[in-house]
Amino acid sequence: MAPYDTNEHFLVNKIKVYSEFSKRNCENHEAAKTSAIHLFSLSSQLKSFSGNLPNNKETVKMTDLLFVLTDEFNTRYEINLTVNKTYCELKLQSISDNADTIQKVIAKRPRS
Repeated sequence: MAPYDTNEHFLVNKIKVYSEFSKRNCENHEAAKTSAIHLFSLSSQLKSFSGNLPNNKETVKMTDLLFVLTDEFNTRYEINLTVNKTYCELKLQSISDNADTIQKVIAKRPRS
């Protein structure tokens, strides 16, 4: 198991908080699209960072799933001129819940 890493924890926390905050943007397509792009970027950073930590296979599995959620969300806004508000809110909640789970797992790791 990889030891606790503040950078990894920081990135997943940013995703969790930003996805929760972004729910208020779901009625505004352009604002929600900006949120989707930002979450995809943060998730890409987390995936890359986690993937390069030694002995971090289990966390990589979780960050890969989070990446898929943000990729789906971002793609929806890239290809559609309108996106249902409910879809936006539910997807952001899924992203937030997933990030929260990852955050809890990371926080339990031993400090070095």
